[in-house]
Amino acid sequence: MGIIEYLEAENRLAEESRICWHQEFDLFCELSEFYERLLSAVKISDKKTQIPAELFLVIMKLMYGVASQILRGRHSDAWALTRGAIEAAAIAYRLWEHPELIRVYERAYPNIGKTGNHRQWQPSFAYRQNFSTLKLFDQSGSTWRNLKVFYDMFSAMATHAGPAVLSYHEASDDALFLPFLEAGEQDIKKCWYSLMLAYHEILKVFLQIFKDRWSVHEADLFGQDLLVWRHKAGVLMEG
Repeated sequence: MGIIEYLEAENRLAEESRICWHQEFDLFCELSEFYERLLSAVKISDKKTQIPAELFLVIMKLMYGVASQILRGRHSDAWALTRGAIEAAAIAYRLWEHPELIRVYERAYPNIGKTGNHRQWQPSFAYRQNFSTLKLFDQSGSTWRNLKVFYDMFSAMATHAGPAVLSYHEASDDALFLPFLEAGEQDIKKCWYSLMLAYHEILKVFLQIFKDRWSVHEADLFGQDLLVWRHKAGVLMEG
């Protein structure tokens, strides 16, 4: 299969997926609307929340890409994008909690403008020290425990060249195959729900960051509507 044939097959699968998995897709779209709703409600007036708000936009862009990739059977790509979204959420929270680190974040790549310098794309020691995985996920509570589990899982399945990335290979007639488009029903279902739960937890992080940026009434109504969505997702997941 060449690239052109592959792209045609991918587009066909995307159309079929929207029909076969319309309930999951609709739920994912509903969750994305909560992101849009939060974005429109938040008023940014200081540096402490400016960068977290910008990272929130990055996460929304990744989330839209995830919807596209999962419809096309590209689960590992959807996981890789979500790994990036989780990391962005953790960085946003750390900057909100420790605004004194904003300068460190902004100067993460001190040699970025030095073309040809072998250290051009290497982060500073201060950035590596203050934004390590251990520092990003050292908060307590179920949201952070869940995000760390998802981060580790998506790292193993999508971004590291370890044994997990080989798990989808198939052997047949002394030949090795890797399906480009993942279409196993159970795998697809697990993928939809792992991604929905991950973005639900990410949203909760930003609800904490932006909690003082909108009225109590708006926040309460948002929380009630999100609980309704969570119940719908739970019912469908158990079905």
